[in-house]
Amino acid sequence: MEFMDRPSDALPGRTYNVAGVSFTPEEVAEEIRKSVPDFEINYRPDPRQAIADSWPQVFDDSCAQRDWGWNPQYDLKGMCDYMMRDLRPLYHPRSFTPTNTHEVEQQTAAAVA
Repeated sequence: MEFMDRPSDALPGRTYNVAGVSFTPEEVAEEIRKSVPDFEINYRPDPRQAIADSWPQVFDDSCAQRDWGWNPQYDLKGMCDYMMRDLRPLYHPRSFTPTNTHEVEQQTAAAVA
């Protein structure tokens, strides 16, 4: 049962931590390379990173698990598999750069067929 489906008197808390998948850009790139071996990543850390760095490294979501059955659906591999399945038709598989609209429509139609 989802949080919003629970009657408010059935929830002992009003604020819950929820944890999910946590990863670095390089860990995501490494997982993507399992499907796209020549994948490259370029990024610059956001100047607001210091805010995130001040947060706890691990969120305790045991109350959410207990009170309303919280459980993350995806781990890093599952998330990347989902992204690759849904995004691959929109990108050229070798360079992973956007293609023109006609190519996207052809790739999407082929993926659906």
